[in-house]
Amino acid sequence: MTAIGALLLGGCLLGASGPAPAMAGPQRHGPARVEAVRADVSARITSRNPNPALPPAAVCWSLVGAVRVRSRLVGGPWWSKTGRPDGPRPIGLQPPSITRLVERFKRTRSLSVLFQLAVQIVRQGRATELAYGGFCALFHHPSAIHRWGDTGALTRISGEKGEYLRRAVLSRSQLIQTFNDRFAVDTLPSDFEAARRESVRVDGKCLILGEYGEGARIACVTAKSCVLSEYYGEIRGVRHIHAIHPYGHAGEYLVSTGDRKKLLDLWVINEDELRFERRLRSHLAGYTAVAEVNGRYYFGTDFSGRPNYIEVLGGGRYFFPQQAYRLHAATFHVVLDRYIVSVNKELEPSGGRRTLSVFDTHSMQFVYCDSLEASEATSLVETARAS
Repeated sequence: MTAIGALLLGGCLLGASGPAPAMAGPQRHGPARVEAVRADVSARITSRNPNPALPPAAVCWSLVGAVRVRSRLVGGPWWSKTGRPDGPRPIGLQPPSITRLVERFKRTRSLSVLFQLAVQIVRQGRATELAYGGFCALFHHPSAIHRWGDTGALTRISGEKGEYLRRAVLSRSQLIQTFNDRFAVDTLPSDFEAARRESVRVDGKCLILGEYGEGARIACVTAKSCVLSEYYGEIRGVRHIHAIHPYGHAGEYLVSTGDRKKLLDLWVINEDELRFERRLRSHLAGYTAVAEVNGRYYFGTDFSGRPNYIEVLGGGRYFFPQQAYRLHAATFHVVLDRYIVSVNKELEPSGGRRTLSVFDTHSMQFVYCDSLEASEATSLVETARAS
């Protein structure tokens, strides 16, 4: 406790030490400027640390360094009024992700890493989400796999397995290559990084794209123009768009967001742009996969390393079988207006495993779940029949 208290005290002292002194050198993101700031902050932390054996720079950096240093690098707030970053974040200042910290702790069992992990969870506002994951793990166990005898569906899904192996995210260049013959995709801003397949929709003469990366813009691209909505830039905690799916009447769309702020909203297309209509869910709604089957809407959750499920809009929740239980739903595919084929994926830092699950919307049961690998492209029918 003494060591942790010393670290917290060092962080508080640094955070309360007043305005940083002016520093010579370039005023924005040059390598010399970045290194100068890093050295200055590390020295200031070390000078207040009573125990040099501890790694204070790494831990206290997680507590206060990012806020102070990023303002010093850009000469003001890191985020502009619209919520868009004013410039690229220096690579050397990128805080480690929660997933990477979890994997590092599994390897090292280091208390320092565990402390950094706790700080990142609180900073990113994930405490409630993780508590909910713990609740689900205790009270909602993986679903059983029920016997399946639909030979036609087996054959159809097995034949389309190559479709399920496609990447879930399309980069800007891939979007241009795929759609530029019909839509002016090359007019997208150069910093529009990518879009998930689940947030790429064609509505008549308009291509709708939800930004995935360090931005949450929604683009409506026609043959001659590109109109962007920056509505989510004003909402703290919305990092990017997870999914966009047609809903109800023509021109209505469901939009889900991530990462910290997991919203489900209704949007309406108006000529050549989408506009926000109303909020449907304000918590735990960052669905990464959506499907409509016979008028009902099914959503796949985005929890990494925690229990995941299919949720029916206005209905129940159906937790994935064991192999897919802790993998987020990457994409949904509807087969024969009855079955939802879900590709679940583990984040790359954790191994990148993928599974394929089949959910029967008639019986509301899972009828298949197994690993999804290119080398197993012909094993679906045999595996299902043997279960």
